[in-house]
Amino acid sequence: MNPDELTRRVQGDAKFAAAMAEQIMRGGKADPELRQFLAMTLAQAQPALLERSAEVLLRNADVHARQQAFDLLSSLPDPPKAVAAAARQALLTEGNPQALANALEALRASGGLASMRTDEAMVQQLRQYASSTDPQLRRESVAALIQADRTGAVEPVLRQALADTDPSVQVAAIGAAIDAGIRSPETKSQLLGLCFDPQADPQVRAEAMSALQSFRLTSDEAIRLAPLEQQLAAAAP
Repeated sequence: MNPDELTRRVQGDAKFAAAMAEQIMRGGKADPELRQFLAMTLAQAQPALLERSAEVLLRNADVHARQQAFDLLSSLPDPPKAVAAAARQALLTEGNPQALANALEALRASGGLASMRTDEAMVQQLRQYASSTDPQLRRESVAALIQADRTGAVEPVLRQALADTDPSVQVAAIGAAIDAGIRSPETKSQLLGLCFDPQADPQVRAEAMSALQSFRLTSDEAIRLAPLEQQLAAAAP
């Protein structure tokens, strides 16, 4: 049976489609490759059924199943709407940091944050998660925050993230600061500090150097950065 024939059968055979959905709703017990294939088929033939399957997984006690739910929702024809509703619920009720990070990642990737910029409750949650003990959740929260909150209130959170101990969080904060249009002297000072910190992660230093191109530098700052820029460029893989 070729893909087109399978799609037509799923569209015309409710029991067959339900059996596919049942396989998906097994969560962590299902074979990952099989689940992905079934999800792609249902996304084309029975998107409403796939969305209901994801909703079931979101209520599963297994955190891996809840994480998989966002992968399913992201495969739907209109992911922003589906992901946004599920992610908002997860942000308010989910207790597992990895599942929260997955929800935020899916939300950003789907573009669903665009409809949530005026949701103050969600913005407050993102600010709280930006201080989580889990680095993945901190990273995703920082990246999501500047899409959900375009006010100047995000700068303190981003500056905190620039000083994070996890390089991935720092890199996310650098990108977020640039995307948010933050060009304050305080942020510039932090970026300069990262550039000249020999203990900083090489990628963090390189990203900070790149970000500083968007700032107005003094002549002294530009002179100090010139040899460092050459050094970092030579060390780049």
